[in-house]
Amino acid sequence: MKLELEEEAPATPSDVPSLPSTTVPTSSNTPASRPSYSNVPFTTVPAGGGVLGTIARLRVRLEEQEELLRTTCMEAETSFTDMAQLQAECQPSREEANYILQALEAELAACDREIEEIKEHLAQKSLLINVNESEVQLARDALAAQSKKYAEIVGTLIHDVYDIGECMSSQLQKPNTGNGERIETDVTVMYLYMIKMITEAKMLHLRVNQLEEGRVRNVQLLRRSKDEYAIRVRGLVVNVKSLTEKVGDSDYRIQQLQNMVNKA
Repeated sequence: MKLELEEEAPATPSDVPSLPSTTVPTSSNTPASRPSYSNVPFTTVPAGGGVLGTIARLRVRLEEQEELLRTTCMEAETSFTDMAQLQAECQPSREEANYILQALEAELAACDREIEEIKEHLAQKSLLINVNESEVQLARDALAAQSKKYAEIVGTLIHDVYDIGECMSSQLQKPNTGNGERIETDVTVMYLYMIKMITEAKMLHLRVNQLEEGRVRNVQLLRRSKDEYAIRVRGLVVNVKSLTEKVGDSDYRIQQLQNMVNKA
């Protein structure tokens, strides 16, 4: 900043040279907040007196400028002292800020490492998920093939059950079922059909028991009849033997009589 001293415009003799304006440089280190003295009023010296009056006025102004310069220097020194004190006070904060910055950098590096580890872990998990998805797809395919095979087996079993039911009784009519398209419905129909088959089987079992009882009675009657017939046959055999003996005796007597007749 420059402080300029401007001459007043009093009437001066033409033979007195005019003095150039005086400029007082100030220090560049002066804080920007220092008050400006460019507008400070100067003590006015009454005009007149010629050259002596002008010199007196300049001297007064120079004294005022010197006083202003001393004041400015004192303020600058005070400002420098305050700045040094502020720098001393800010030094621990700077060190702490540097320490915090280093800690943050270390934490950032640790976070970067952790992020890399997480990325690697995610890559491994993704690979494992892909492998698991492949295994699940294989399991699904195997399950579909096995379900198809079981459906064919169940369909064959259902048809066999219906055939057995028809063989058991003509009253058991084969129901209309799908061609393995709806296994659950076919199994339900087969279950109801098997209930009817169980009822029919119970009736057949009862009938078989009745027939078995009749067969046992017939066997017993046959055995009794056989025993009676055996007794009769033995009696007839005895009678035949006795008759045979009698016939033999009769033949012998007839032979003797014939011999006696021939001799006579």
